[in-house]
Amino acid sequence: MSRQIALGADVGGTKIAIVAVDLLDGSVLMRDEIPTLRQRGGQDTLDRFKTLISKMHSQLQAQDIQPVGLGIGVPELIDNAGTIKSNWNFDWDERDIVSELSNFGPVQLESDVRAVALTEAEFGHGRTYPSFIFVNVGSGLSYCFCNDGKIHRGANGYAIHFGSSDLMTLCSACGVPSSFNLEALASGRGLSETYQARTGQYIETRELTREDATRQEKELLDQAAHALASYLGQLINIFDPHALIIGGGLGRSQPFFSMLQNHTRPYIWAKDCQDIPITTSTFPNDGTAIGAALLLRKRTVDP
Repeated sequence: MSRQIALGADVGGTKIAIVAVDLLDGSVLMRDEIPTLRQRGGQDTLDRFKTLISKMHSQLQAQDIQPVGLGIGVPELIDNAGTIKSNWNFDWDERDIVSELSNFGPVQLESDVRAVALTEAEFGHGRTYPSFIFVNVGSGLSYCFCNDGKIHRGANGYAIHFGSSDLMTLCSACGVPSSFNLEALASGRGLSETYQARTGQYIETRELTREDATRQEKELLDQAAHALASYLGQLINIFDPHALIIGGGLGRSQPFFSMLQNHTRPYIWAKDCQDIPITTSTFPNDGTAIGAALLLRKRTVDP
C-alpha cells in the first residue's frame, strides 16, 4: 500500500487539535491546535476550525502532500450513519458538518472516545490486551469497549455513556428515593461546579489535583474518584475485559488515577478479576486525533 496521509482532528470542549497522520503506522507528521472557545457558539467554532484545517492543508501541499481526507472526533453522540446527535458542547447537531467541510475531501465523524480507543487498539494497549474498556475522564465521562480490535458501537451508535443519566437510589430503611448523577460530580466540569456549589468559589479542576491541595479539595477529589470507581467496577463486571484503560486530562492526572486504581478493585465482583490491569492511555495527547484520521483508512486501502 502506498503512503497515505490523512488529517485527524480532536474537537474538544477546551481545545481543537489537528494532526497529519501516516495511515500506515499512525505517525504524526504535523500538529496544530487552537482553543475551542465553545461559549462563542457552534458557528464561530466551525469557522475557526476551517481556518485551522486550511492552514495545515497549505503546509502539506507546500511539501507536495495531498491529504486523502479528514476525520473528526467530537465529545458528542454519533449515530451509526456518522451523524452528530447531541449538542453537549455546541450546536453542530443542527449543521451538516460533512457538507460544510467537503472542500477538504472525504469527511468522517466519530465520538472522541471511540476514536482514541481505535488508536489504542491499533498502536497501543490493544497490542497487549485482546479486549479492553477505555474510559475517558475529561470535561465529561464516556467509555468504549473494544474486543479483538473491534469497537463496540451499539445498535444505534450510542454505546459511549455510562454516567450521564441520573440513577435512582432508595434508602432500604425508610424507602425514601434520591437520585445521583455521576458526571455532575466526577467529570472535570462536574468537579469544578461541585466545588463552587459547596464553597461559593470557582476553581479549575487541575487545581484539585495539585500536591499542596487543601484537605477540603483532597476530600472532594477522593469522593469523586470513589464514586467513579464504583461505576468502573460495574463496567468490568458487565464486560469482563482483559484491561481497563483510563484516558482524559483528569483521568490520567495524579493523584486521581491512583485513587481510581485503589477504589475500583473492591467493586469487582469476581475475586479472580480483581487484579485486572488498570492503566493509563498510551496516548496522553493526540490519541483522539490520530484515531479520527484512521477512519479514512478504509477509503484508501488498496483492493
